Amino acid sequence: NVASNDSEKNLGAEAGNVIFGTLFGRGLQNYGFDLKYTSAYDDVKNVAVQKFTLSRKITDRVNASASRLMGQQASTEVKLQYFFNQSVSAIGTWENREATTEKTDLTTQERSQSIFGLDLEFKKEFK
Repeated sequence: NVASNDSEKNLGAEAGNVIFGTLFGRGLQNYGFDLKYTSAYDDVKNVAVQKFTLSRKITDRVNASASRLMGQQASTEVKLQYFFNQSVSAIGTWENREATTEKTDLTTQERSQSIFGLDLEFKKEFK
């Protein structure tokens, strides 16, 4: 049953987050860091992926985070967010997708990707 599998995965991710946070996260929180573990299922590739995220508020206007995605294709992502005001922020992102092996008839190639991005975000709460 697909619904029971999804609920089991969510329960496992929540339990992993609690255990992981209890063992490692408390010590990091003393230094202003927040450590999270999440688990999800990639429907496109039909694989489970785990993600570790370490984040910290650097100043009142700057937040930083680094994530490591483990799965069929591992990747690392770093984000830096600068708040101009309560509603507007700029988010710089760098993602490195690790090498994957592609076999053709005569050669084998390893390809990795680095992706840079800059987003402008506007948030407004409507009541």
